[in-house]
Amino acid sequence: IARTKGRIFITTFASQVERIKNLASTAARLGRPIGFIGRSLKTQWEAAFASKEVSSPLHLMKPPPYTAQNSLWLVAGCQGDRNSSFTRLTHGIMPRVKLKAGDTLIYSASMIPGNEAKIYEALNLAADAGVTVVGVSGDVRVHASGHGRTG
Repeated sequence: IARTKGRIFITTFASQVERIKNLASTAARLGRPIGFIGRSLKTQWEAAFASKEVSSPLHLMKPPPYTAQNSLWLVAGCQGDRNSSFTRLTHGIMPRVKLKAGDTLIYSASMIPGNEAKIYEALNLAADAGVTVVGVSGDVRVHASGHGRTG
């Protein structure tokens, strides 16, 4: 994130509150304004605030303009469901924000079996628009499971 120029969009599981907290902290440390795209992310953040896991309620966090070149956007819907924010963003049908060449999209999630085709379709559409896509090739790993490991 520190080395990336332009807007950054990160899609992950909305339930990964610790990851979202870390991304918000990283954005603040780097001077990148942060915004949330998608109802499930906003709901999870508010639940985290209510349980005192995060210190700021969403309504006090002023999102940047969608065109802000140094902004970081968290995007709900990483599994590519038809009406998810991730799908609408990558398909260019989100009303107020459009991906463009020079943007970076980080896929920070595991693909649930059966969802691969629609996720890759969304990622390919972003790449076709000139967006740098990170997190799906073997050379760069950005996702760590939130599940405990045995052995």
